[in-house]
Amino acid sequence: MTQRDQDRLTEAIQWRIRLRDAAPEDWEAFVEWLEEYPERSAAYDAVVAAEATVEPDMIPVRHSPAAFDTVTPGGEARRRRGLFYGSATAFAAVAAIMLFAFVLPWLNATSSRYEIATGRGHRQLVAIGDGSSIAMNGDTRIVLDRRDPRYAELKSGEAAFTIRHDNAHPFTLVAGDHRLQDAGTRFNVLLDESLLSVEVAEGAIVFDPAASRLSLGAGETLAVDDARGRIIRGRQDPDTVSGWRRGQLSFKHASLAAVARGLSRSIGMDIKLDPAIAERPFTGTIRVDGDPSATMARLAATLDLEARRNGAGWLIEPSSRARR
Repeated sequence: MTQRDQDRLTEAIQWRIRLRDAAPEDWEAFVEWLEEYPERSAAYDAVVAAEATVEPDMIPVRHSPAAFDTVTPGGEARRRRGLFYGSATAFAAVAAIMLFAFVLPWLNATSSRYEIATGRGHRQLVAIGDGSSIAMNGDTRIVLDRRDPRYAELKSGEAAFTIRHDNAHPFTLVAGDHRLQDAGTRFNVLLDESLLSVEVAEGAIVFDPAASRLSLGAGETLAVDDARGRIIRGRQDPDTVSGWRRGQLSFKHASLAAVARGLSRSIGMDIKLDPAIAERPFTGTIRVDGDPSATMARLAATLDLEARRNGAGWLIEPSSRARR
């Protein structure tokens, strides 16, 4: 384990202790600490998990004689100091137990995995070895493994994968509760809450190879709605796969809420919907150019809705004619 890993873990333990009796400003500072580096969240989760395994009799107790002196003058004050000393000693013991008996082995076992995240409106191209790469859309989180370049996990968002096929070591992508395995492939995957969308531009993939083993070739698509238990296969021009990289967002039977999240990823702005239209279905392509105002105006006009600025973002709502 590197010194940086140890320092991060020590900070996580300190935060765990501090939050036991935290003021509102402590929680705000804690959130800022977590958000600064993605690895901090994993370290804190490890501390919480390790703490749950610590039994009370594992904590050494050190009694101070002054802690029981309540008769002599000043005895009450000395008793309080003794209790504080005992509490601090217990916390230190828990921290030591968690650090050396539980957390360090956990980090050593999992430290090869790391997360890459993009903000709204920001894209990133990630090389993952052997000529393979992942193009990440905005507001996307992916976990990679330093020891295994043939593994990735899409936590949320959208990404386009260009994978060199290797029969001996097939590339595996985990997305939600599902797995995809390549067969020499260029494909796009979107994970949006309970919805998973897969589009194949070249080659083939196997969806859930240990269960359904659905094979998808170039020009084939798969839409999985886990909330409704529904899987829909379809077809698409391979040249239009990963259209977000060319400024074109395509949707099939998507809710306007999903459309809004897709636009947010691409233009980097928070887009909210009037609840009355959030589940309204949409099928079509939205052109995203350099001017968010123009994009929002075109979308609103197409759907007979209104789009207006809402602070730093946008609000889409029924048109004034519909509200009359």
